[in-house]
This record gives sequence, structure tokens and C-alpha cells, in this order.
Amino acid sequence: MTTFIKIFLALLFTCTLSFLMVAWFMPKLQYSLSFTVNKPPDQVYYALIDSSALKNWMSSLKYYEISGEVGKIQTKIKLTFDENGEEVSVHEEILAVEPNRYFRFSIDNEVLSGFGEFRLEPKDSATLVTYKNDTQGKNLFWRSMLAIFRTTIEEKNQTDFEKLKVYIEKK
Repeated sequence: MTTFIKIFLALLFTCTLSFLMVAWFMPKLQYSLSFTVNKPPDQVYYALIDSSALKNWMSSLKYYEISGEVGKIQTKIKLTFDENGEEVSVHEEILAVEPNRYFRFSIDNEVLSGFGEFRLEPKDSATLVTYKNDTQGKNLFWRSMLAIFRTTIEEKNQTDFEKLKVYIEKK
């Protein structure tokens, strides 16, 4: 029986160490997603910063709170999502804005922090939208979790951006 316990503990230690090593090799969650919207940049930009439209394209958004003027530097936004029956809040602050072309914002909650940005490039009568994410977990556990769920996170963002594209193009 003691051999079984030793093997079990060795496996448990190895699995735990492997899990935490993921955070060492992949400390940040960085990715970029692009999509084209068949509308000019000013309409795309307005849809991105229009807080009343967020629920039309952000999956599981329950509610939001805004402090400041939408589309302006230092505006703070608290987004609260329903993730499998649990409320998860994300705090964002607009850091840089170039209307109809670009905006960058900080992302922060109890498990992660970082930055996101949208770039809008005219492309004939359409707009190429590029979103960049650069976040990391606030400790080894959350860094590992973000690395493990990277594909799921990217796919959720891609789905939301497809909904955003449809929403904008219907307007």
C-alpha cells in the first residue's frame, strides 16, 4: 500500500509541477484577430464605442457601468459577465484614442491584467478591424489557466467579433 501512495504522490507532484511550468513557458496571453466589416471606419468605430450596443455582440454580458465620456481617454468601464451562473467583472480604462482609427484600453480583474486594442483600416468601402490582446494572469495558477484555455478564449472573441460584424452590417 505504501508503494501505491508513493507513486500517487509522485504523479500528483509531477502533474502539479507540469501545470505550473506552463506559466513559466507561456507567461502572457497574446494574440491578434482580424475581420473585415462591409462598412466605413466611422460606422465601425461608433459601434465599438457605443455602450448601448455591447449586449448585441458581447457574449454573456450581463450589465456594464461607465464612468466618464464614452470614447474618451480615462473613461472607465466595468463589464460584468454571466459565466456559467457566476458573475465575473472586468474593469477597462481607455488609454489612447484616435477616432475612427484606433483605441487602446487596459484590462483588469482579480485574475488577470493587461491591454487590448482595436485598429481600424479603410479597405475600399469596408474596414479591416484588428484586435490585439496582451494579458497575463496575476499569479502562476492563472497564467497557467490562461495558457491552457487560450484557444477557448480566442474562439469566444472570434465568435463575438462575428456577431459584431453582423450587427454593424445590418445597421
